[in-house]
Amino acid sequence: MVAGTFCMHEIPAPLWIDTDEALAQVTARAADVIAVDTEFQRTDTFYPLAGLFQVCSGDEVWLLDPLSIKDFSPFIRVLEDPARTKVMHACLEDLELFWCHLGVKPVSVFDTQLANAYVNTRWSIGLVALIEAELGIRLQQSHTRSDWLRRPLSDGQLRYASEDVWYLPSLHAILEKKLSDNGRLQWFAEDMKRFGVYEPEVPESYFESVNRAWLLDAPALGRLKALCTWRESMARTINIPRKRVLPDETLYDLANAGSMSEETLARVMSPGAVRRFGHEIMRVHGSSEPAQERIELPLTPSEGKHVKQLREVAAALAEKQGFAAELVARKRDLEALVRHFRESGTLSPVYSGWRRDVVGDQLLTALGAR
Repeated sequence: MVAGTFCMHEIPAPLWIDTDEALAQVTARAADVIAVDTEFQRTDTFYPLAGLFQVCSGDEVWLLDPLSIKDFSPFIRVLEDPARTKVMHACLEDLELFWCHLGVKPVSVFDTQLANAYVNTRWSIGLVALIEAELGIRLQQSHTRSDWLRRPLSDGQLRYASEDVWYLPSLHAILEKKLSDNGRLQWFAEDMKRFGVYEPEVPESYFESVNRAWLLDAPALGRLKALCTWRESMARTINIPRKRVLPDETLYDLANAGSMSEETLARVMSPGAVRRFGHEIMRVHGSSEPAQERIELPLTPSEGKHVKQLREVAAALAEKQGFAAELVARKRDLEALVRHFRESGTLSPVYSGWRRDVVGDQLLTALGAR
C-alpha cells in the first residue's frame, strides 16, 4: 500500500470475535506482520479494564471481545511468537493491559511512534498525525473517550477501533524502509529491547519514587518502604488506585512520625481512612525495619547546570543528524549520567550501544573527561 492511495471505504468490515471457537479460527491464519491495539478504561481501578483488542492481519480486521472470550490461549500464542511482528503505536499501555489481562508479554514488537523518532525530529507523535504525515490520510477520530465496556459498541466505535489498526502495517513498511535507508534500523532494534517490553512494577520499590523520600533517615525510610509496600498490596487486592487507599503525602507524614498513635492517625488521615485502615497502619508502622537502601540526593545547582549543558550538546547533535532529541537528551537520562559520571568517571548504561557511538565522545567532552 502506497502513501496517499487509501480511501476510507477500503477499511473492511471488522470481524467481531466473541467466542473461543471464532478466536481459534482467525488466529490460525494470522499473518507474519499483524497490527495490534487495545481499548481499556482506568478511572477508579488499580488495573486497567480491558474493553477491546484490535488486530489487523492481512486484509482483515478482528475485534476481539475480552468481555466474552474465555480462552485467549490462541491469541497469546500469536503474541508470544517471535516470528510474527506485532506492530503497535505507543505500545506501553497496551503491553501493560496484555500483562494484566492475559498474563502475556508480547515479543517482536515494532512501535511506530518510537520508529518515527529515528527518521525525523518529532517525538511522541500521535497515530492520527503519523497517518496523515506518511499516508496522506486525515482521520476524524471522535471516540477517544468512549465507554469501551458497554455492549453493543456503536458503529462509530467499531470504525474508530478498526482505523487504529488498519493503517499500522503500512506505517510499519514505510518506517522500516526509512530506518533501513538511513542506517538506523539497528538503533531502533536496540531500543525496542528496552522500550518494547513491559516490566511490572516491583511493589517493594515504590517508596523510592515518593517525593522527599531522600530527606528521611534510615528508620523513617524503612517505615515509608513498609507502608508503601502495604498500600501496593491493598490497592491491588481491592483493585482501586493507590491514592484511593492513601496518597503518597499521607504515607510520607506517617513514616516521618517516630511513634504512632490514634492522635497521629487522626491528624494526617481522614476519619473514614482511620476506620478502614488505622489498625493495619499502626501494625505496619510498628513492625518496620530501618531501610538498607539509600535514596539518591537531588542534583546540586552546579550539577543541574551541567545537565542543561549536556542537553544542549546532545539536542544540537540530534537536530543536525535529523532524529528526535529525546532519544539522546531526556532530562532523566542526563541526570542519571551526571550521577554515574560523578561516581565512576564513565558514561552511564543508557549511553551505551548506538548512543555511545553517536554522542558518547561529545558528552564525555562536556563532562570534562576529554
